[in-house]
Amino acid sequence: MRYGFLSLVIVVLVVTASESQDTKKKDKEPDKKKELPGKEKDPKTVTEPEITEVLGKSFKEWQKEIHHADPSKRETAMKTILLFGPNKAYDAVPDLLFELKKHTATTPVDLAVRVNGTMTLSTIFKYKMEPDPKQTKEAAIYRAQVKEAVAIYRTFLKDDQVMLRIRTVQGLAYLGPACRDAYPEVQKMAAAKESLTWEARKEAVQVIGIIGFSDLGSPQPGAMGEVQKALGDTSYQVRIAALQSITRLGMAATPEQKAPIISRLNAFVDAEPDLQVAVNAHLAIMTLEKKITPRHLNPVIKLLKHKDSSLRLVAVQLLAATGKDGKPAIPSLLEAVYDPEVNIGVAAIYTLLSLEADELIPVLKKIAKDENAEQELYDAAMEATEVIENRDKMRKEKKAKDKK
Repeated sequence: MRYGFLSLVIVVLVVTASESQDTKKKDKEPDKKKELPGKEKDPKTVTEPEITEVLGKSFKEWQKEIHHADPSKRETAMKTILLFGPNKAYDAVPDLLFELKKHTATTPVDLAVRVNGTMTLSTIFKYKMEPDPKQTKEAAIYRAQVKEAVAIYRTFLKDDQVMLRIRTVQGLAYLGPACRDAYPEVQKMAAAKESLTWEARKEAVQVIGIIGFSDLGSPQPGAMGEVQKALGDTSYQVRIAALQSITRLGMAATPEQKAPIISRLNAFVDAEPDLQVAVNAHLAIMTLEKKITPRHLNPVIKLLKHKDSSLRLVAVQLLAATGKDGKPAIPSLLEAVYDPEVNIGVAAIYTLLSLEADELIPVLKKIAKDENAEQELYDAAMEATEVIENRDKMRKEKKAKDKK
């Protein structure tokens, strides 16, 4: 499902009554088609309707309250301006920077204001398109603001409040290439095993995999060593984050640099007791080697029949990354379509679709005729059928065009 800018700010929980078997078939045709993962539109290109007022106040009024003497009102204003959309919210960046820069050890700014101000800045820079370099003045202002934000983030990454550090490091990557200036603080945060929660270490390790590159695109000195250290973390989530960052950094390494990394991962996967971490390691090795091998593919396929449904789901999701070379997994994935957990069945359909498995077609037809099929599974089958039909149509058109 695709979410726009406003959906990051407001989460609406809709609880619907379950339908009876008699009415289920009639309602199976969805009103809206979901978009497949990987087919989402860039949120920066989504045009939001113009909003002139929120909770009875204009943007200018909320912008003014960012400087209110009451910290609770400042916090509310900082969060509310996002509801006007990314382009309009960008006008408040100078106000946010002004308030956040006020914080010092001797004149502290309220923690909630700092946390929410940082999150607001990160959201704005995530969705606000950088001005065209030809727009000299606008581009210069944007770069100056980003530079100012990075300086604030570097200060907050050293704050004694863990929650502020977590929210700061989470938003760092949205500041573009300039965020690499904060690499020393992020590296220190990743290594702080005693004073920080595992969540802070996980976020820092993930961000190193994003910003740990030089201007030339090669891994920064020490970046790979830092994320490899995280493979020994007591938290399985930190270890998974480390594997993801090792993969990102390793893809930019030379063959000579990759060899010891892959060797380290092979030793790690053989000793790792947590199956979820282990399958992520298998995927990391295949990604770095750029080849799918039975030694690393089979353990992932094996998990499709594990008694733990969360592990089955992880296996299905990871197999989607194997591409056409992951075809040995097709028989097991076809069985997974009928998993007792419907979300696993839905994920299996999408994974089979990504593997371009022709064997999926009769399964989709069977689901379409099954009056007792779960609604989510039916919807996924209908969507997959449409994707396959469109794909086949495009192939035929291309083939006809090539003949001409």
